[in-house]
This record gives sequence, structure tokens and C-alpha cells, in this order.
Amino acid sequence: MRTLKHHLCIIVTDAISFNVLYEDQLEYLSNNAVQLTLICGGSNEEIFKLRERCVGKVVNLGFVRKTSILIDALVLLRLIWHFIWNRYPTVIYTTPKALLLGSIASFFTRQKRRVAYFQGRVYENFSGPLRKIFIILDTLVVRLSHETLFVSQSLLDEFKREFKEIETKGVVLGSGSINGVNLKKFSKIPENSQKLEKLRSELNISNSDFLIIIVGRINRDKGIKQIEEVIYSVQQHQTKIQFLFVGNAEDQESKIIMKKLMLLNNVMHVSFSKEVHLYMALAQIHLFLSLREGFGNVAIEAASFGIPTLAYNVVGVRDSVVDNVTGRKFEYKKTSAVTEYIFRIYHGEQQFNKQAARSWVINNFSQEYVWKNFLKFLTEK
Repeated sequence: MRTLKHHLCIIVTDAISFNVLYEDQLEYLSNNAVQLTLICGGSNEEIFKLRERCVGKVVNLGFVRKTSILIDALVLLRLIWHFIWNRYPTVIYTTPKALLLGSIASFFTRQKRRVAYFQGRVYENFSGPLRKIFIILDTLVVRLSHETLFVSQSLLDEFKREFKEIETKGVVLGSGSINGVNLKKFSKIPENSQKLEKLRSELNISNSDFLIIIVGRINRDKGIKQIEEVIYSVQQHQTKIQFLFVGNAEDQESKIIMKKLMLLNNVMHVSFSKEVHLYMALAQIHLFLSLREGFGNVAIEAASFGIPTLAYNVVGVRDSVVDNVTGRKFEYKKTSAVTEYIFRIYHGEQQFNKQAARSWVINNFSQEYVWKNFLKFLTEK
């Protein structure tokens, strides 16, 4: 019979974060004698998926992503009530809404160890009064917490400029990342060869085509306008360069852009897929023009294949792309430089050492390494 080492409560806004960002990690913690209580909101489908994983107790308190004073106040009261009747050695809250409500509720109920886990800043590129409001809210979260975890060193560095308390409270585990990389999944193993050929056939991609992949949510913050500029610039030349989007458009502006791009003969789009690794294995370049990140996990997934990532030199991405090893970082919104570099790779003028890229991922971001760091953080106090 295993000995229970730790009882951990994790709070996120939406259950989909548990199902996507913490894939397999919750199972690892549960199998290593960590008793989990998972507090969230989200759709019935995502809540059901989470419960089906049997990794711990799931408490649905009705969190919603959009700001709603009435609903948020009700969730806060539910959270306080839950904490009055439940005591935890460690409470971790992450994702924007959960950070605020979780820190307030756990503080007023005097939970023993309160940890804020910052995965990014929605206001990274904001200015003026709105930015000041967000900074005030993050200040509150930091002051109500005993410790603050950060998903990347560059994100921690940015927080240090705003908050004095971060100097003593801020921590990055290992080299960063929430969940690391599944090195077996993100590798060109022989078992996938038939799947890859079938996928190539379905997408109508020939062996001579040059595929650029864009993975993840499609919206303004993820650089859809800048990606559109790059695609139109490439389109002006007679090449065999193809673009593949894997992900869903999240707003009306992005849907309109995608509708226009799909009229081009070198642009393809598939919805969010659990088998993104198969699509990625077909690509020669990973285009990642996000305007803000906490940590660019998709960039290290591409690096595990030896596929170079072209990205802007922004917070979070600085930690997930190494120039001339796993890709190239460019000045913010300089799409012309990105386009020029694409042609350099396409014409063979710029090459990357695939093994060096994969070795960097193995040494810094294997899932086992990331999980062990997190488990150690939980149980060392």
C-alpha cells in the first residue's frame, strides 16, 4: 500500500486546461502518492473527460472565462465555502480568473501554502489605464500568495520589473514549461510512417512540397495578421511552399482572415487535433508569430523533430527558441525579415542541425524532467 505524501488542490478557470495543459502530468502526480483535488469550471464535456481520467476529486464551481461580476462573485463565495470545509497543505491557482479568485479565497481561509502559477500575461502588449488595472490585480495575487511560480524565466524577469515581492517569491522550475514534451510522441518513429503517408495523401502534399505549419489557437495575439502578411508575401513568388494551419479561429476577425487565406491554393486548414505531432512531422518550418506568450511549448515540440521555429523575440518565446539551434527569433512584427528567412531555408542557404535541436529538448524539457521538478516543488516543504 502506497504512503500518501501530499494533498494538493489545483484551481484553473476551465477544465480544458487540465485536459490539454496537464495531459499525463496529473496521472504522474496521482501515481506518485499525490492526492489531487481539481477545482474548475468548463463545459460538461470537458468536466466529464477530466473525471474519466480518475486522477483525483473534481469540483466544478462554475468558473467562466469572460468577466461577469455576478457569476465571479458567486464562484468566489463557493470557493471560500469549499475552503472553509477543506484544508490543503498546498493550493495552486493558475490561469487568469483562477489566479484572482483562488488567491483571495485561499488567503481569507488561511490555507497553509498558497502558490500562484503565472503562465502568461493577457495585458503584455497593453498600455494606459487598462494595463494599470491588470497590474493592480496581479499585485493583489502576488501579495496574497506565499510563492509565485513562473512558466518561463523571461516571464519572471518581466514581473520583476513590476513587483518588488517577486525578488523573494518568484521561482522557475528547471528551464520552464508547464508540461514539457512527450519525446516518444514528438519523434519520427517508424510506427508512424504509414500514418504520415496517409496524412500526406489526405492533404495532397507531395514529397517535393515545402510545408510550413502554424499550430495553435488562431487569433490576433497569436499573430494571425502578421502570418497573413507572410503568406501573401510568399504567394507572390512561384514556389512549392505550402502553409498548414492546425487549430481553431477564435474571433470574427480571425475567421474572416482565414476565409480569405483559404482561397489561396497554397493554404490548408484543419481544426484542433490531438495528433498535431503527425502534422508537425510533415513540416520543414514551424511559423510561430505569437505577439505574447508565457512559454512557447509548441516551439519545443517542433524542436524535438528538428523543425526550426521562426518567431518574434517576445516574452516566453525567448525561452523556447534558441537562435541557430532550434530556429530564429526576429524583431517584433518584422514580417519582411521572417519572409526573407523562409526563402533562405527554402533555397538551402540556411540549415539546422536536427540532432542538436532534439538534444536541447531532451536535456531541458522532457516530460519526466518537468514532472519531477514539479513533484519536488510540491513535496519539499
